[in-house]
Amino acid sequence: RDWSSDVCSSDLAEPVRAPTPPETAWQGLASGLAHPFLSIPHFVALMVLGLLAAATGAGVRVVGLFCAGSLATALAFATGAAQWPAHDLWVAATLAMGAVALWRYRNRPVPANWAGMVLMVAAGSIHGQIAAESIEAASAVILASYWCGIVAVQAALGGIVLTAAYRLALRRFDTGVR
Repeated sequence: RDWSSDVCSSDLAEPVRAPTPPETAWQGLASGLAHPFLSIPHFVALMVLGLLAAATGAGVRVVGLFCAGSLATALAFATGAAQWPAHDLWVAATLAMGAVALWRYRNRPVPANWAGMVLMVAAGSIHGQIAAESIEAASAVILASYWCGIVAVQAALGGIVLTAAYRLALRRFDTGVR
């Protein structure tokens, strides 16, 4: 089967699937590290996540909640216990809600309340299911290495955007630029 035609003709919102399932722990780790960069909705979600983390002032906690929701749903999905219906629509909804929150609170801090934190876990959960659907592995070791990679990249990308947003905000504050 020619997977390149599948990749080139696929819809960008579809889960990214490897041309062949990983067969070793190292391949699983590489797949996990690459997934957020190959899935445009996932990459954009991580950018929005970092911006929301900076805007709330809750920073690392917001990124951690997203990663925890993602991992929890992936584990539940692997056991067949959980599945979001129409999850592509939910991904779009999480991105839209993040954009609305950033726009609404563009000149003041986003309140970091319990409802917002629950929404972060739910957003992570939705994105976790899509990532879980993107891998087919025969062993728990391969799945574990995949999820080590994906959670590391989620935390790193969210943290990089968070740090950049904090630094930009400090620069604006120090120079008085509005």
